Amino acid sequence: MRSFDVKPLASPRVLQRSRGFTLIELIGVLIIISLLLAAVAPLTIQLIQSQQQIKEKSYLPEIAQALRRGILSEQRFPFGDSSLTDAADAAAWWRMAARHGAGGENQVRYPRGSFAAGDLGRRLYLAKPAWEGKSFYEITGGENNWLSDVNDATELRLVLLSVADSDLPLPDSLTAAEFDQLWSTWVLGPTGDPSTGTLADYGLANAWKGRAAELNVQRIDLRDLLCRVVIENRRYLNALYDVDGNQRSEISITPQSFTSDSMPEFGTFNLQDARVQLDLTIENATDEVIVSGFLVLQAGRLIDEQETAGFVVSGQQVDTDGNVATARTDYTIYTNGDTDSRRAQLALLNPLDPEDLTPLGGWDVTDDSVQERYFLKSQELLLEAPTSGREVGIFVIERNYQTLRYDGLRWKY
Repeated sequence: MRSFDVKPLASPRVLQRSRGFTLIELIGVLIIISLLLAAVAPLTIQLIQSQQQIKEKSYLPEIAQALRRGILSEQRFPFGDSSLTDAADAAAWWRMAARHGAGGENQVRYPRGSFAAGDLGRRLYLAKPAWEGKSFYEITGGENNWLSDVNDATELRLVLLSVADSDLPLPDSLTAAEFDQLWSTWVLGPTGDPSTGTLADYGLANAWKGRAAELNVQRIDLRDLLCRVVIENRRYLNALYDVDGNQRSEISITPQSFTSDSMPEFGTFNLQDARVQLDLTIENATDEVIVSGFLVLQAGRLIDEQETAGFVVSGQQVDTDGNVATARTDYTIYTNGDTDSRRAQLALLNPLDPEDLTPLGGWDVTDDSVQERYFLKSQELLLEAPTSGREVGIFVIERNYQTLRYDGLRWKY
């Protein structure tokens, strides 16, 4: 027969203890967990905020580049006030950035990716608030100087501000001094406030005290879009005039007649020492004249703006017997007065209205013939023929220090 070992059963007290923890033990565990959470939670929150800050700081340059592309492509500045609610406003900065590769509109406008109650979102500020929403054409068209200092175009700057926490307000607008402070001196000090000046100097409320490190500042410099163009626009012969200042359709020099619309393209004839018959309204006009110097100029030909007269017939009269007069006589055919000359016209093209062809100002005959004008990259100048006014070309502003020259007959660039 097999034998079996029989073990005694556990006592009831032992069975009762194996069923779970006592109330005192549970309370102890909960206390330990609470202490651990109290120690770990701030570190976890701080870690999350740090990750949000890192993500935000890496995303703001993407928005900045998208805005640069949009400004250059659309030739206009965005509206800087992010409190705008007009959904149809295509110039709103977050829509412009979204159109040019920064992501969706809400993603661009709000750090959390969508609107949340009390979330003011990111905000864009322009150094020149009056330029908000205006096109390049509206800013530069018809004006000689649209920058306060052409060598330091501080107007061409933008500042983008953001904060991950919605409880910290961003200013509705910035004064010029506050903008410059953010641009030039924004550095955090050891106390969590700006190292230079006060919060008010940067347009920030007292709520930011000790939390200025949560502010993200993205500077957007557009000064490299400024282009200096040297334009030489010489005065040209608008028509042919007689010695009395009356406009003439032709000047007849026997045996050839030159008219303002039939003269050869280059229209210059050197009649030095030639014996010609002048058909002009002057005394003894029927007499033969030895011409000592006479250039017949086509209308549209460049004139010398330093001379007192456009061109002059200078010579000695010869009578029918071949006797040459002792005295020389100068006959002024054309004078380069304000009413007798023109400058070629050029117009700044309006990208929002191609039919707007108002000539660019500052090119009257009394203005300097050589000027430095300042435009923004990608703007276009429509060039016109001097006499007919027809379009002859478009000059695209692509880089700094381009040159554009009208030599009296044609544009050269």
